[in-house]
Amino acid sequence: AEVKRARGRRPSSQPAPQPRPEPETPATAALELPDPRDRRWEAERGTLRLLLRSPESFTETLNDLVPEDFSQPAYRALFERIQAVPERTGDWAQAMLADEPALAQLAITLAVEPVLREPSESYAAEYAAGVRLASTARQIDALKSKLQRTNPVEHQRDYNRMFAILVELEARRKELFARATGP
Repeated sequence: AEVKRARGRRPSSQPAPQPRPEPETPATAALELPDPRDRRWEAERGTLRLLLRSPESFTETLNDLVPEDFSQPAYRALFERIQAVPERTGDWAQAMLADEPALAQLAITLAVEPVLREPSESYAAEYAAGVRLASTARQIDALKSKLQRTNPVEHQRDYNRMFAILVELEARRKELFARATGP
């Protein structure tokens, strides 16, 4: 038995191998670009496509979109950059992404993709409602999960507050669904 254990030991003259350090990469290089065929992100992708190609189709508040509405990290980062630009005229997209090669690549890809119909305010509103609808659905799912784990007898006040929020979110979801599906 001692012989078998001794075979598995390293001679003391050989040091144990050291793990190799991971090469450092800039934050934008770590940003993974989404698969354009992934249907989960179609509303987010289409909204950004319209924002880049036809920013005048959106309201000043970008149809009430916020970064938290975008669940795909690359799309959220691009939207945050777009949102930070006060004037969306001329070569605004190139200037906005000059220092972000990964986001610039994504913006160029989106800008050359075909749109399904002529950009208009109603078309932009439908896409934005689709993004907000998906965001609201995620909020509803999270709240329902939390409600299921809350005892309504022991924590009645919290349960009732969360249920009231759930009712509001469901009403918003219904309204956004009507907007996203168009007239």
